[in-house]
Amino acid sequence: MPFLLHLVTKLPIPKEMRLACQRTLLDRAYDKDISVARKLKDKDKVESLERNHGFEIDLHDEDDDSCLTKKLLTKARQLRIITFNNIVLYGSDIRCENCSD
Repeated sequence: MPFLLHLVTKLPIPKEMRLACQRTLLDRAYDKDISVARKLKDKDKVESLERNHGFEIDLHDEDDDSCLTKKLLTKARQLRIITFNNIVLYGSDIRCENCSD
Protein backbone atom coordinates (compact mmCIF):
# COMPACT_ATOMS: atom_id res chain seq x y z
CA MET A 1 0.00 0.00 0.00
CA PRO A 2 2.81 2.53 0.60
CA PHE A 3 3.68 2.15 -3.08
CA LEU A 4 0.17 3.22 -4.11
CA LEU A 5 0.22 6.16 -1.68
CA HIS A 6 3.56 7.26 -3.12
CA LEU A 7 2.26 6.81 -6.66
CA VAL A 8 -0.81 8.94 -5.97
CA THR A 9 1.37 11.81 -4.70
CA LYS A 10 3.19 11.85 -8.05
CA LEU A 11 0.07 11.91 -10.24
CA PRO A 12 -0.67 15.16 -12.10
CA ILE A 13 -4.14 15.59 -10.60
CA PRO A 14 -5.68 18.39 -8.51
CA LYS A 15 -4.69 18.36 -4.84
CA GLU A 16 -8.27 17.80 -3.62
CA MET A 17 -8.56 14.67 -5.76
CA ARG A 18 -5.12 13.49 -4.63
CA LEU A 19 -6.09 13.90 -0.98
CA ALA A 20 -9.35 12.02 -1.54
CA CYS A 21 -7.49 9.12 -3.18
CA GLN A 22 -4.95 9.03 -0.36
CA ARG A 23 -7.73 8.99 2.22
CA THR A 24 -9.43 6.07 0.46
CA LEU A 25 -6.17 4.12 0.24
CA LEU A 26 -5.41 4.74 3.93
CA ASP A 27 -8.88 3.60 4.98
CA ARG A 28 -8.71 0.47 2.82
CA ALA A 29 -5.25 -0.51 4.07
CA TYR A 30 -6.11 -0.10 7.74
CA ASP A 31 -9.54 -1.72 7.38
CA LYS A 32 -7.92 -4.77 5.83
CA ASP A 33 -5.25 -5.04 8.55
CA ILE A 34 -7.76 -4.45 11.34
CA SER A 35 -10.13 -7.13 10.01
CA VAL A 36 -7.25 -9.64 9.86
CA ALA A 37 -6.26 -8.82 13.45
CA ARG A 38 -9.89 -9.22 14.57
CA LYS A 39 -10.11 -12.64 12.92
CA LEU A 40 -6.97 -13.64 14.81
CA LYS A 41 -8.58 -12.20 17.97
CA ASP A 42 -5.48 -10.13 18.72
CA LYS A 43 -6.96 -7.26 20.76
CA ASP A 44 -3.63 -5.50 21.26
CA LYS A 45 -2.95 -5.47 17.54
CA VAL A 46 -6.47 -4.21 16.79
CA GLU A 47 -6.11 -1.36 19.30
CA SER A 48 -2.68 -0.47 17.96
CA LEU A 49 -3.90 -0.42 14.36
CA GLU A 50 -6.94 1.66 15.28
CA ARG A 51 -4.73 4.21 17.08
CA ASN A 52 -2.33 4.33 14.13
CA HIS A 53 -5.24 4.74 11.73
CA GLY A 54 -6.63 7.59 13.81
CA PHE A 55 -3.22 9.29 13.85
CA GLU A 56 -2.82 8.94 10.07
CA ILE A 57 -6.32 10.27 9.50
CA ASP A 58 -5.63 13.25 11.78
CA LEU A 59 -2.51 14.08 9.76
CA HIS A 60 -4.47 13.70 6.55
CA ASP A 61 -7.25 15.93 7.85
CA GLU A 62 -4.69 18.63 8.65
CA ASP A 63 -3.46 18.50 5.05
CA ASP A 64 -7.03 18.62 3.82
CA ASP A 65 -7.86 21.58 6.07
CA SER A 66 -4.73 23.40 4.92
CA CYS A 67 -5.69 22.90 1.29
CA LEU A 68 -9.21 24.17 1.95
CA THR A 69 -7.91 27.20 3.89
CA LYS A 70 -5.59 28.16 1.03
CA LYS A 71 -8.46 27.78 -1.43
CA LEU A 72 -10.77 29.96 0.70
CA LEU A 73 -8.11 32.65 1.18
CA THR A 74 -7.48 32.73 -2.56
CA LYS A 75 -11.20 33.16 -3.18
CA ALA A 76 -11.41 35.88 -0.50
CA ARG A 77 -8.57 37.79 -2.18
CA GLN A 78 -10.34 37.50 -5.53
CA LEU A 79 -13.51 38.88 -3.98
CA ARG A 80 -11.47 41.48 -2.06
CA ILE A 81 -12.84 40.38 1.29
CA ILE A 82 -10.90 41.68 4.28
CA THR A 83 -9.42 38.79 6.25
CA PHE A 84 -7.70 38.82 9.64
CA ASN A 85 -4.30 38.63 7.89
CA ASN A 86 -4.85 42.13 6.45
CA ILE A 87 -6.03 43.83 9.63
CA VAL A 88 -3.52 45.70 11.79
CA LEU A 89 -4.36 47.28 15.14
CA TYR A 90 -3.06 50.82 15.71
CA GLY A 91 -3.89 51.63 19.32
CA SER A 92 -7.65 51.72 19.47
CA ASP A 93 -7.84 52.31 15.70
CA ILE A 94 -8.32 49.33 13.39
CA ARG A 95 -7.04 49.69 9.84
CA CYS A 96 -6.66 47.43 6.87
CA GLU A 97 -3.08 47.15 5.63
CA ASN A 98 -3.73 46.57 1.93
CA CYS A 99 -6.93 48.57 1.56
CA SER A 100 -7.29 51.97 -0.01
CA ASP A 101 -9.26 54.20 2.38
